[in-house]
Amino acid sequence: DLSGVDLRERDLRKADLRHCTLREADLSEADLSDADLSDANLSNADLAGANLSNARLARANLIGAQLQGAVWSSVDFSNRDLRRFDFANCNLSWANLSNANLTNAKLAHANLSHADLSGADLSGADLSGADLTGCCWRSANLSRVQLPSRALTHCDLSHTNLSYCNLSNADLSHADLSHADLSWARLPFAHLTGTNLDGATLIAADLTGVELRGRSLAGRDLS
Repeated sequence: DLSGVDLRERDLRKADLRHCTLREADLSEADLSDADLSDANLSNADLAGANLSNARLARANLIGAQLQGAVWSSVDFSNRDLRRFDFANCNLSWANLSNANLTNAKLAHANLSHADLSGADLSGADLSGADLTGCCWRSANLSRVQLPSRALTHCDLSHTNLSYCNLSNADLSHADLSHADLSWARLPFAHLTGTNLDGATLIAADLTGVELRGRSLAGRDLS
């Protein structure tokens, strides 16, 4: 039982911490890269600024943990319940977040470059200032999310739920929005050059000032 232990700034690379109780432990700025934290209890632990790249976190309890600014690069969070988790300023590049529940999560200024968010539920999440370069969004739920205007070019947003999403001034050039639900989405002055909108639903979408040169609108629903 390591509850409340002070391990801040410690070198714990490749440590075997399976089934350990680290409740309320101070792991801030610790190096936990490649560590095995499967089934560990990290509830209310301080992981701010810690390096957990490539760490194994299967069934780990992170409820109430301080996560801000931590590095979660290449971590597998697939199918996890991460509702309302605070990942602000975290590095989640190349992380597997497929089918995760991230409703109302805080991801402001997070690095999500090349993360797999396919099938994830991000409805109500805060993605302001996040780096979304190369993300996979296929079939994700982004309803009522305000996406950053940058880093959406060439993105795969096919089959995503973008209803009521704020995409004002967003650069979606050459993005794949085929079969996406954009009903009631705000798209004023968005850049859609070369964007694929095949089969997309655009009911009541705000397209003020949008130039649709070079994009495909085959089978779209504008009713």
